Amino acid sequence: MSLFTEKGINFDNKASIKVDECGKLYYKEKCKDRTYFDDLKCCERGRTGATGPRGPGGATGATGPSGEGTQGDTGATGPSGAAINYSEFYAFVPSDDPDPIAPGAAVSFPNSGETNGVILPISDTEFNLPNVGVYQVSFQASVTEGGQLGISLFGTLVDNTVVGRNARSNQISLTKLVRTANVDTNLSIINPPNNFTSLTLTLNAGSTGEVLTPVVANLVIVQIA
Repeated sequence: MSLFTEKGINFDNKASIKVDECGKLYYKEKCKDRTYFDDLKCCERGRTGATGPRGPGGATGATGPSGEGTQGDTGATGPSGAAINYSEFYAFVPSDDPDPIAPGAAVSFPNSGETNGVILPISDTEFNLPNVGVYQVSFQASVTEGGQLGISLFGTLVDNTVVGRNARSNQISLTKLVRTANVDTNLSIINPPNNFTSLTLTLNAGSTGEVLTPVVANLVIVQIA
């Protein structure tokens, strides 16, 4: 009895036996019962299995070398910023403001300091704000009496600009942002009209020498927006 008969494999005389790449015998051409026995298999290999799941990604590779391109040209110059308009006005005391400032009256600043020529005086006590915008307004004056000063636009006191002092001799000063709603707005620094007391700018305030040195009251206006 042959090996194949012992294994129970039925085949005819034309069948051939071959050895695969692993050294296994298999019945190549004809197979009647398609049964596998030990190291012998009939007719055909098993079907290809399903594709397995994808393995995890590999590690990120090293960064490549930097390029060596030439530096680009300088960009065009941007537009210029908005011009700032500014002016300073001042008064020597006592020569420029010898008289008391009555309630409702304005402080005189007859002299011009640094300016770019846009914010200009209308008179010694009124100053023109030509553009609609925001202005920083600063003023200071040494006064003798207790009292108040504030900013007036078109002759009307701006309520949140009033500052004051008691009866001691010191300065009244303020720095305030003021927004205008009209072109060519007139600005003054006034003794509020509801007060009863006139204000006297202190003559030569703080001077103690044989020759007294005048002081200044000043007003600075800067358009910031």
